[in-house]
Amino acid sequence: MNIKKALLKVAANRLEEYDFLYTGQPDSLLWVFTKTVDQVEQYITFHKSRFSNNISLSFSTSLKPFNYIYWNKLVEGKESNVNTWCQYEDDQSLLQLIKEFVDIAIKYGIKELNILSIPDLKPSSELQLELLKSPKKEHRCSLKDTH
Repeated sequence: MNIKKALLKVAANRLEEYDFLYTGQPDSLLWVFTKTVDQVEQYITFHKSRFSNNISLSFSTSLKPFNYIYWNKLVEGKESNVNTWCQYEDDQSLLQLIKEFVDIAIKYGIKELNILSIPDLKPSSELQLELLKSPKKEHRCSLKDTH
């Protein structure tokens, strides 16, 4: 069974419950499910190793599309040394692995995507100029003022 068929069989319906739709295969090694929240696209991406029967799972958004958060960092912690890639040997192990990845996406990944979807606050160009032009005020505090 190829990976796309396995994903459509195991992942598509479960992720669709959370409004993630299969949006395609941008290349021969990636399969993407996408959801749009407040004009930000959230991506759940399944990766295939080009060297072996290994797959992985990552999360990213359109705000920072190349800032992938891999599944192991969510499950095992940011300092995890657990391998990002998981091996499958046959159709049954591929289906089981995808099921486990979908469980991780639902339990951990969607929360992470919601955090990643919050835009960084940046002042407008006008505000930046105004802040640069404004005189610096010195603030002094003494212990006498607090008693």
